[in-house]
Amino acid sequence: MVVRFSSAATRSRRARSVSRFPPQTPPGPPQGGGSNVSLFQPKSGKTLSNVFADLQEEFGETTAAKGTRDLVRDATFFGLAGVSKGFPEVVTTYLQPGIYYLVDLANPPTGGPPTVATLTVGSDRTSFEQDSDLHSQVSVQATSADRFIAPSSWPSRGTYTFTNTSDSIHFMTMMPVKPGTTDAQVQAAFSAPPSAQNGPPPFALMGPSGGNDVVSPGRSLQVSYNLPPGTYVLLCFVADDKTGMPHAVMGMHKVIVLTDSGTATHVASMPASGAPHTGEPGAVNPLNGLVGLGLIGASGALAIRSRRKAVINPA
Repeated sequence: MVVRFSSAATRSRRARSVSRFPPQTPPGPPQGGGSNVSLFQPKSGKTLSNVFADLQEEFGETTAAKGTRDLVRDATFFGLAGVSKGFPEVVTTYLQPGIYYLVDLANPPTGGPPTVATLTVGSDRTSFEQDSDLHSQVSVQATSADRFIAPSSWPSRGTYTFTNTSDSIHFMTMMPVKPGTTDAQVQAAFSAPPSAQNGPPPFALMGPSGGNDVVSPGRSLQVSYNLPPGTYVLLCFVADDKTGMPHAVMGMHKVIVLTDSGTATHVASMPASGAPHTGEPGAVNPLNGLVGLGLIGASGALAIRSRRKAVINPA
C-alpha cells in the first residue's frame, strides 16, 4: 500500500488534547516561523500519556537521559520534518496499518496541553505498491557513535534517505551557517564555557532550515527538500541516554554545502523489501504502507493527498 500526503485534501482525525506536556520549552520553530512535526505511535501497552510524560523528562534539565531511554522504550518515531515557512518538504516513510499521532513540538500551546492529530492507516485494500519509487541523491546515517555519516556536498534541491542505525533516537536539523564554517568551529562553540556563550556563535546565519524530526532505531525515511544554496550544519540535539548531554554537544554535527549543481557521493532509496533498515543483515520486517507527507512551514499546516489506490481512513 502506498499513501502520499501532500495536497489540500486533508483527511485525518480531529485533533485531540493530551493531558501532559514538557514544562521545559522544546526546540523552537525554524527561523522565520515553521514547524517541527513528529509522527509517532505508542508501543503495545503504552499510552499517549506515557509518551508525553517521557517528553517531559526529555526536556527536563536533570531528567533528559531517562527521557531518551523511556522514549525508546515507549514509542516508535517515524520522523517527519522540521520545516521553515515557505520551504515545504515531502516525507516518505513506511507504515503498517494502525493509528498514529502527529504533534508539532516547535509550537507548543501556551497554558494548556498539546494538540495531537490522529492518522489512521487502513488495510482494507489489496494489490498495493510496497516499494518507494522515489530515488535519493543523498544517504545519511545516524550512528551509535552519535555521528552523521553523509557526503559533504548535496544538491540544493533533491531527496535524501535518513537511516538510524543506532540503538537510540535521533533527528537531523539542517541549519544555515556562514560560508567557510568548519566542524571544528561548531564544536568549539558547543564546548565554550557558559560565560562565552552569550548570543549566537560567529558563524550563525539567518535563513530557512530543513531536516527531519525524531526517528527510532532501525528506521529509515526519505525527505524531499528545496533550500537555498549555501553552507549548512547537520545537528541532533537528542539527549544522550547516559549523560543527558545533547548529541550535538558531543560531536553529532556535520557541515555540508548545498549547491545548484552539487553531486552527492551516495545514492539510495527506501529498502526494496518495504522494510525499515534494521542494521542487521537479512533482517526484514514486512510493512503494509508507504506514506509521504508534505509539510508546509506555516503555523504547522499539514496537507494530505492519497496516491494511487491508497486510503486514509478518518475515524
